Amino acid sequence: MSLSDIERLRGMYYNIRNLTELAKTWKKDYRLRTSYNDAYTEVRDLIDELWHAFLGSDTQIISDTQATIKGDSRDPWGIAIVCQLENTVKEKNEKLFEKPFDAIEYINIPMLVNHERWLGVAASYVLEVYQYIEQLMYFLHRYNDDFCKQYENVSILLSKIRGECFTVFSRNSAFPKAYLIHQMLKILYGPGYPYDDPDVVTEILMSHYHDFTSLMKLNLKDLTKHHIELAAAFEKARKRTQNKVNEDAELTRLRLFKTIEFAKQWHGYSHICDDIVRKLEGTALAQFIPAIQKEWEKYKERKAEESKKYYETSDNLLDCYGFENYHNEGD
Repeated sequence: MSLSDIERLRGMYYNIRNLTELAKTWKKDYRLRTSYNDAYTEVRDLIDELWHAFLGSDTQIISDTQATIKGDSRDPWGIAIVCQLENTVKEKNEKLFEKPFDAIEYINIPMLVNHERWLGVAASYVLEVYQYIEQLMYFLHRYNDDFCKQYENVSILLSKIRGECFTVFSRNSAFPKAYLIHQMLKILYGPGYPYDDPDVVTEILMSHYHDFTSLMKLNLKDLTKHHIELAAAFEKARKRTQNKVNEDAELTRLRLFKTIEFAKQWHGYSHICDDIVRKLEGTALAQFIPAIQKEWEKYKERKAEESKKYYETSDNLLDCYGFENYHNEGD
């Protein structure tokens, strides 16, 4: 699809606006009271230079808020007003259609990165910045023409920000972990969005999708093993079934057991297991119910043992500091 200069200009205006608003939110985020004197803040601070680089590049713009605004307005006043009016018309039409819930999009990479400890919040901001930069680069470099050359200084600044983003990406394991989880969930959910006729594994996932952000607690090595296993099984199923992977029994079985393994990894609540069993009853996967219940019980026993050891250690620590004696004396 071809883009006019006005469409490219609008795209740049709105992505720079969103970027600067994101940077302001980042600066005020109470979760980041500790300042980072490294690539994280370098990414954020470079955004402050974007408006000057962009608007300072066009010396032909003459803004007149009293003039009649046309569809090809190029100044900030004209573009802002025209786009709002156009968006109002679009929203009125789009409200006629309800977009179905997309669990894959809900569990997106920025959200997963945000669940990483320590630098997770800052890292998620960097990833959002990078996504806006990608859109800006698309509008700017859609064609190698005079428009692109006019904003060469903007291109240079965008390249600097992308470079700082790379520095962050290459140093923080949250990014590859979130990517692998997102790719695995695509296989686990299976084809068929918006899931008008989901299979039982997809139904289980849609019931407990919120659990899977906790997979960020796993190390990168373990996540890689899970991903390799799922990706290899998916490719074999694709070849066996001529791309109708949702009909492959072996892949469906693996999807089920991976889903259960991930579900009980950090949330081994009995009601989740009971809900999974109810969904499996009467299906081709019902044969696996005893194995699932057995694995779940083993998991609960292991967690109970871990909790017991933890509290025993805690009691010992209290005794060492004399809290037990202090309590008795108080009585």
